[in-house]
Amino acid sequence: MSLEEREQIFWKFLGRKMISYKRLKNGHVIGTGILNPILDRLSILVMIFFQSNFYKNVAVGRWKGRLVSNTFAPPIGSGPMLRALKGLIKNFLMGFSMPIALTFAVTYRCQCKCVHCSAADHIRKDIKELTTKESKKLIDDAQKLGRPVHLKNLDDMKLEQSGRFDVACSFQVLEHVSDPAGFLGGCVKLLKPGGRLLISVPNSIGFIRLADNDLLNTPPHHVTRWSKFVFESLPRYFSLELQKILYEPLAPYHISWYANLQLSRLPHVPYLTKVIHFFVLKLVLPLAGRTRFNRFLRGHTIYVHYQKR
Repeated sequence: MSLEEREQIFWKFLGRKMISYKRLKNGHVIGTGILNPILDRLSILVMIFFQSNFYKNVAVGRWKGRLVSNTFAPPIGSGPMLRALKGLIKNFLMGFSMPIALTFAVTYRCQCKCVHCSAADHIRKDIKELTTKESKKLIDDAQKLGRPVHLKNLDDMKLEQSGRFDVACSFQVLEHVSDPAGFLGGCVKLLKPGGRLLISVPNSIGFIRLADNDLLNTPPHHVTRWSKFVFESLPRYFSLELQKILYEPLAPYHISWYANLQLSRLPHVPYLTKVIHFFVLKLVLPLAGRTRFNRFLRGHTIYVHYQKR
C-alpha cells in the first residue's frame, strides 16, 4: 500500500528549505533541508530538545510536578529514556541499529479508519501480520525476558490486582465500550487511594456535533457520547474527585473538517456562498496552518483527570 507523499518545512531562509522532512510513498521519512544532515548527526540532542519542549506544553501529562508519558516517548530522566539514549549512542558510535523501544499492535487491519489513529499508514501488503497464536507467543516471550506484559481483560485484573496501580489511562477507548459504568468501575477498583484516572474521548458537544451522518460517531463504532457535563457528574456514582478538564487544540489535520462544518451553518446565498467558501478554504485555511492559529480553537478531544477518593 503506497502512501501520499507529504513534506513538512520547519524553517525556511531566503526561499531555501533549511530544516524539512518528507514522507515518501513507501512510508520512509527523509530529510530534505540543507541543515538536515547536521541534525542527523546530533540526533540525541535534537530528540531531547523536542521532547522537553513537547512535554512543557502538555499540562495533562504532569502529576505532582513530574512528567507522565507513554512508551512512545518516555519522560526525560526516566529509566526508559536513559535506555533510549544508550541505544542512540550505540547507533551513533557503532554505525548499526540497536533496538531502543518496541510497540505492539494486535492488528492494523481495522475497518474504522479513525482520524486519531495511524493504523492505516502501517498496512503493507508485502508483509503478513502475525496470527493470534503468534501474537500470544510474542507476549509469552516478552514475559520470559522479564518484561511486565499482561494479557488480561479488565474483569480479571480488577479481581486479581485491586488497589495496585497509581495511574490508569483510557485514551480513545471509553466511547467504544458498551458497558461504560462497568468499565469505569473496574478502572477505579484497580487504583490505589489517591490514584489517578486519565481519560480522553471525542467531545460530543464540540465541533463534531455539527457533522451530519457521521458514521464513525454512531453505533457500532462509537456506542456512547461524552461531554464536560457527563464527566462532572461521574463523582456522584464513583469514588472519584474531578481534578481537571482540558480540551485538545484543533489539530492541523482537522482544520479543513472544522472549516467545512462551520461553513455548512451559513445560509445559502447564490454566488456569495461560493465566494465565501473559496475565500475560507483557499486563503484562510492555509494562513491558519502557517500561523498555527488553530491552537486557539477547541479540537476533537476532551481530556479528563480524576483522583480516587
